[in-house]
Amino acid sequence: MSDSQRERAWKAHAEYNIRLNAIAEHRMKAEVGLAMADFSILSILNVSPNQSLRMGTLAEVLAYSPSRLSYLVSSLVDRKLVKKTTSSSDGRGYVATLTPTGRVLWDRADEIQHEVFTEYIVPMLSKEDHENLIGIFNRIADHLEFEMPGEESDE
Repeated sequence: MSDSQRERAWKAHAEYNIRLNAIAEHRMKAEVGLAMADFSILSILNVSPNQSLRMGTLAEVLAYSPSRLSYLVSSLVDRKLVKKTTSSSDGRGYVATLTPTGRVLWDRADEIQHEVFTEYIVPMLSKEDHENLIGIFNRIADHLEFEMPGEESDE
């Protein structure tokens, strides 16, 4: 791939990603009151063991500063979407846990993400485009796989 092709691919990816995320965030805010940062936190907790993760690990996974994460989680705690408790393993750190209410809200926000993709991307693709896109996304996802850094969840 030439430099020009890489540049065009990057610009196309960045442009559609920014636009699609803006549409999804607008809808999530309007329907369930979640910003993309909130959705990201709930998403990571949703796939974590026991739907819980130490705050330091959560900050590392999301590449948020500890203070930014603390601010965002406090807002989610106030809304009863996340519970924040002292770590039972060492009593020093904190653990964020997705609440049942948070899970219900996350489920709806995830549906909104799917709806936006289905509405804006799916209709413009041929059957062959769909298969190619699935292959491309799967290769990218396989390449980007990683294990959660840091400690295990607190039980």
